[in-house]
Amino acid sequence: MVSLATSLFGEAIPALDLWELILGRPVELWIMEDNQATIKIAYKGYSQKLRHCQRVQKINLGSVKEVLEWPNVHLEHCSTDLQAADIFTKELAPLKWANALALLGMDTSLSEKYSMHIVEKKTGGATAGVSAGVFTTVDSSVGETCIVPIESAGGEPTVDSLRDNSSPQEDAKLRESLGAEPLAHGILGACDIIDDIVSEAWSDYIETEIVAMHADAVRDIKLVKGAPLKPKKRSSGKLSGWGKVIEICTGDESNLGTAAEEFEGVDVWRITKATDFELSETQEQIKKHLRLNPGCTIHGSLPCTVWSQWQKMCIHRYGKSYDRKLKVRQRKAAKLLGKFIERAELCLSLGGHVSFEWPRYCKGWLRKELMKFIHQNNLFVADVDGCACGMKNSDGEPLLKQWRFVCSSERQALALGHLRCKHEPSFKHGIIAGSVTKATEEYPLSLCRTWLSSLFGFHNFCPCLPR
Repeated sequence: MVSLATSLFGEAIPALDLWELILGRPVELWIMEDNQATIKIAYKGYSQKLRHCQRVQKINLGSVKEVLEWPNVHLEHCSTDLQAADIFTKELAPLKWANALALLGMDTSLSEKYSMHIVEKKTGGATAGVSAGVFTTVDSSVGETCIVPIESAGGEPTVDSLRDNSSPQEDAKLRESLGAEPLAHGILGACDIIDDIVSEAWSDYIETEIVAMHADAVRDIKLVKGAPLKPKKRSSGKLSGWGKVIEICTGDESNLGTAAEEFEGVDVWRITKATDFELSETQEQIKKHLRLNPGCTIHGSLPCTVWSQWQKMCIHRYGKSYDRKLKVRQRKAAKLLGKFIERAELCLSLGGHVSFEWPRYCKGWLRKELMKFIHQNNLFVADVDGCACGMKNSDGEPLLKQWRFVCSSERQALALGHLRCKHEPSFKHGIIAGSVTKATEEYPLSLCRTWLSSLFGFHNFCPCLPR
């Protein structure tokens, strides 16, 4: 009621007088209110519970009633999802932010027209990019720092364009205004992943093992670097599969599917233990679903226990027999990963989006086929921390669950990349062990809402001057 009265007398009535003077005719004023109780009070001109407003808020309900009696002033109810003023008066959930900006006609989307390579000029014009030392970008014609567009052989952008006629300079300016750093992606992203895992391994492995691990990764990334980039069909909300999500290897009541119920037109098909992604029938069903619904989205989080750093301790404890069994399980897991990549690439070729998640320091990221998948499809890398998503143990202590996502959508990677730990370096998080580990397998609802809203969001529009 306070917002209604303040905007009515401070903004609407003065603007009404101005437009009537300019146009030389009466102008209609339409007030869109999403609270039914406020509408009743405004038409009544009095409320027992709001009798303090005249003294405390300096507003007069009777004056509001008098204005509403004017023949050219109309007060109507509108849906909360179409209320453009909410962004100024409420703390909105992440999934409602895109809709709130759209209602104001604001476009803050980062262009996916250009892939990002940061090029720093050095002596002689040569540039080097990755600490893994296996990928280099050379360009002597650029300044100290620039963003270079990467184009396919046909000259067309290899990823989606969200804004028409945007230049790399415009993208960089918009990115700077939003406080967003250029994302690691493609071969650069794969190299960053290698660096992170090798750095973390120093706490569990001896030097010779780490050197061998790094050498194997460098050898594989050199082979991957020569693979050609795959063309990607532009995604569109007009495709029949838009809003359909396949979540592979999840629970029967996953939070991603629960959060999707809050989004109009979004549906999640869960591939659970019962449907079993390992079955050839399930894999064929997914393939058929993708072909019948171009533009569909796939998210995968395959079992990763066999790639855990803890397996080294288990080998040391249980001996060679355990190591032999582990290798069999790893071959089975690698085959499953290959099946996922096959379906993910089909999804991308049909105009859909793909995301894949594993724990940040899982050794499975070093698989050559996964690095090749990231490189050839120019996937963006985003790290997420559980404490930034409200993840806590039973004692209320924040938990630093560390995930890594690779996404085909830059917008999604940017949204997820903001979910990082904000605590001081000296802060002690709760311990993830025992029964707590099982509880952290599920994504928090806030993470799921961010994942969904970055791809789908809301796209309703309410004009401020309907007549």
